[in-house]
Amino acid sequence: MVSLEPRPDLPSARKCSFLRSMVGPWPAVERATLGLELMKFRMSLSGALGLTLLPLLGGCAALTENSTRLQNNMASVPPTGRMISVDGRQVHLYCTGTGAPTVILETGKGGGSVHWAWIQRDVAKVSRVCSYDRPGYGWSDPTEAPMDAVNTSRQLYALLKAANEKEPYVAVGQSIGGDYARMFATEHRQEVAGLVLVDASSPSVLTTYAEVGLPPFEKSAMASVLASSGSVLQVGKNLGLVRTTYSETWNKLPPDVRPTMEAFVANPQLIPTSVKESQSLGDSLMQVRALDSLGDMPVTVIASDKWIDPDPDLAAKRAEWNKRQQRNWLAISTNSRFLIVPGADHMSLLSTKEHAAAVADSIVKMVKTVKEHMRSPGRTTRHQSPRQSSVGPCLTAQRWCGPSRS
Repeated sequence: MVSLEPRPDLPSARKCSFLRSMVGPWPAVERATLGLELMKFRMSLSGALGLTLLPLLGGCAALTENSTRLQNNMASVPPTGRMISVDGRQVHLYCTGTGAPTVILETGKGGGSVHWAWIQRDVAKVSRVCSYDRPGYGWSDPTEAPMDAVNTSRQLYALLKAANEKEPYVAVGQSIGGDYARMFATEHRQEVAGLVLVDASSPSVLTTYAEVGLPPFEKSAMASVLASSGSVLQVGKNLGLVRTTYSETWNKLPPDVRPTMEAFVANPQLIPTSVKESQSLGDSLMQVRALDSLGDMPVTVIASDKWIDPDPDLAAKRAEWNKRQQRNWLAISTNSRFLIVPGADHMSLLSTKEHAAAVADSIVKMVKTVKEHMRSPGRTTRHQSPRQSSVGPCLTAQRWCGPSRS
């Protein structure tokens, strides 16, 4: 997430802040997605550069950075997985483990495959598991398509087919990635055997945000400029006025992934891609809100316990509000379960080893349920909604009996 704020140590800088609607205090939607907490982006423009960009930035010169140590980018770190060609673009896919089902990990806004390090390692002990970088993040090429739930679901499906990663799938999504996973499970329900939502952004926040003083979802014209004009950001970066840092939260990931994390944050595509994805958050929530039931597909809903805020009373109020939003996910399936990870906040569900272990344990339980159905002769599981025909997916002994693959 991009945060543009005044910088008092630059007297020539115009003191102005904007994109406030984009950096509001959303735990499962904006603020605590893998955006604001993951990347506290701050940029500073002054002097000649500020004068050059003032007309474009509406008179607001931007401004701050906390570190000069992130000087590398993704080109300096070899991809952890495979680069797959999809519609003329290179997409990074990292798969580990063996056996069915194939678990698909979909991270929150601004995140990538590296953020699943703890969880992927645990799940890979029992089954095949894949994380990936959405367009513009990590090692993946950007795309012109909107970064909403519909496009993300279809791009993911094309990636899995191009990489020959087999169904059945268990879709897992964190934060807004949960909405992408929900869309994927709906659009490809004949190939999806289960869904795990990790503090996912419930569409119910579209109507309940005011209960706890949160801002509405509004698209920002300034954000559109930043997302579409990489040159604005690149000029500042080339002059040393724009640098990126990442939250110390992610230092809790395995030490061996830290170089990849630092390169991920230093990627010049990260800021415009994160801003672009922010512009589609409202669309994604509305798309998911319109979806029909998943029938009796197994669904696990995982909620955080805490909300990070300097005001303890507000933090407690919003933490309880978020839990209510998470419970709203239970209605998407007649076969759903809910759990709260004690002491966890939105980010620590992935970054802190013990909290990530709880998430991984829930995913493993889902995997074992699917495996059990696959091993049981004559036993089937159909995930049929009222709008589906009677021809649905099923799991039988040792094989997936969904639609044949072309």
